Amino acid sequence: MLESIEISHFNGRRKGDSIMSGGIIALLTDFGNRDGYAGIMKGMLLSCDPELKVVDLTHEIEPFAVISAAYILYSAWAFFPEGTVFCAVVDPGVGSSRGIVLASVKERTVIAPDNGVISLLCRMYPGLEVFSLKSNHPALPGGTSATFHGRDIFAPAAALLASGKGEELKGEAVNPVISESFRIHNDRGRRILHSRIIHIDRFGNSISAIHSGDLKGGHSFVRLKIGSRVVTEMVQTYQGAEAAIPVCLFGSSNFLEIAVRQSSAAQLLGISIGDEISLYYR
Repeated sequence: MLESIEISHFNGRRKGDSIMSGGIIALLTDFGNRDGYAGIMKGMLLSCDPELKVVDLTHEIEPFAVISAAYILYSAWAFFPEGTVFCAVVDPGVGSSRGIVLASVKERTVIAPDNGVISLLCRMYPGLEVFSLKSNHPALPGGTSATFHGRDIFAPAAALLASGKGEELKGEAVNPVISESFRIHNDRGRRILHSRIIHIDRFGNSISAIHSGDLKGGHSFVRLKIGSRVVTEMVQTYQGAEAAIPVCLFGSSNFLEIAVRQSSAAQLLGISIGDEISLYYR
């Protein structure tokens, strides 16, 4: 029964309470904006603490696209203020035995299903600390819906985290689920990096898991192969490409992407998230 949630456990506005209020929560979901799910989550957050600053990072992740969500989460991490709580709910396993995790690094925290959403954070921040959610905390409601944990669990827990009381929610340290999509295989003998496409943005730029740091030791790009197509041009900016010619570049988050100037590389080359790529280097 949602009305039985004891908001007083973490409402920071009570007289004499030392709990902080008005923290920042960044929402990342695949809910879209048609059905009201995102708005209901925000309503629950504000019921927990009306002074919260709730930011819609995005609700337009493709349904169930955990890999894409992991990229967006990482790409936003360093650009939010310290103390921000990211609430990432892309959760195709909602209601199942999948766990919920809390992870912290660089003075920021995320609460997410343990399904690979934090995979890229784990790769890029080796010091990331990951814990299970202590779901029996008295501030979290009982009798939750089996299909809307975003409202019933993630939102109240995120509000508590933003209040500065997150230690109370930490369970045991865990090894989280890591998606294979973010692993890089370096065939040093043949000088090939094997990776996958992890995100396609609304412009059709197709972003891989290869970070600029993966080309170490003075190595440089030779060509990239995806399916039967080969991309041979490497540029610094989108405008540096010729019209209708697929190129590679390292984007704003320093991951290698395939792009076509003022067009969609994904449509032109038939690219989908999860497609394998091979980067040849020298």
